[in-house]
Amino acid sequence: MTAIVETTNNQTTAVAAVAQKGSLTIEAVSASTNELSTSVSEIGKQASLSATISASAVEEADRTNVTINGLSVSETSLPSLRA
Repeated sequence: MTAIVETTNNQTTAVAAVAQKGSLTIEAVSASTNELSTSVSEIGKQASLSATISASAVEEADRTNVTINGLSVSETSLPSLRA
């Protein structure tokens, strides 16, 4: 009977150790998931900011093209100043 109790006690200790390792693994996965989620959120914010900056750059380039075209038209409509 003592041997059975000792075997049961050893098995219970082994199961508890495995459960503890499983719990630590789950905690690690949970922490990693939280970090990944935070990273994905930050990447999304940075991508949105990049898109905004790019759109602004395109608008500025369009305004520059209009200015250049206006100067080009003005230059061709001026009388020749060559002597």
